[in-house]
Amino acid sequence: MREERIELALLKLAVGDTFLNVNEDQHDASYSIALQTSLHAIQKAVGNKYSKAEIREGLDILAGVRFKVEGPDKSEDVVFSPIDKAYQATGDGDARLFIRFNSLITRGVVRQMWRQVDYDKLLADPSYLSRWFRKRFALRFAHAEKGSVQWRYHLNLSTIIAESGISDYAKMSEAHAYVSKVLDGLDDILDGYTATKKFENGLKGGRVLVDVTYDFKPSYAFTQEQKNINKHNIRLELMGEAKKGGMFRG
Repeated sequence: MREERIELALLKLAVGDTFLNVNEDQHDASYSIALQTSLHAIQKAVGNKYSKAEIREGLDILAGVRFKVEGPDKSEDVVFSPIDKAYQATGDGDARLFIRFNSLITRGVVRQMWRQVDYDKLLADPSYLSRWFRKRFALRFAHAEKGSVQWRYHLNLSTIIAESGISDYAKMSEAHAYVSKVLDGLDDILDGYTATKKFENGLKGGRVLVDVTYDFKPSYAFTQEQKNINKHNIRLELMGEAKKGGMFRG
């Protein structure tokens, strides 16, 4: 998915930037960071997979997407886009970009969560679902503490289908086969997993698979990598200086 890769490239640039424009009030609904970059920088970050015209089109699509979070009261509903953007032509076929992330992404960046992700490995992975798992596992480990035991993580197949967006399978068994194949390829971050199947009686007799619960065990290397990232982030926070209108990003 082009837009997903472009969004990952933007996050890679955001967490690696030394200075981001940040509103100070983290409780403000407009709390956001603004990234200054260029089409060329995004093109390079995404691995030169797309032309500048394709990247610009992808950015326009991202800016046009609308998410709605419903509150207990309709007056509390929130509608937002992944990004807002503005272009400034540079005269050399490129363009300077001003990208503003929504408040939810901003909080993840500022609180270091998005530093947990190995963006180079993510962007190089050809499988969308594999990228989805890598990102989810890294974010789940965002608050791992020194000396903590390796986490175990449970996830249902129905949740994977709903939240990742894979839905081209008529039967749950077909989705399970695909997900299992993807998980088998994540042996650099998983030491293994178990799959507990849930069946119900079918209308025409026999048993029908209705869901699967996966229990993931992370690899030691992945666990240590995430702990080291946490230590590094803590050092960055201690070294950083909070500034009005901005934040030092190491």
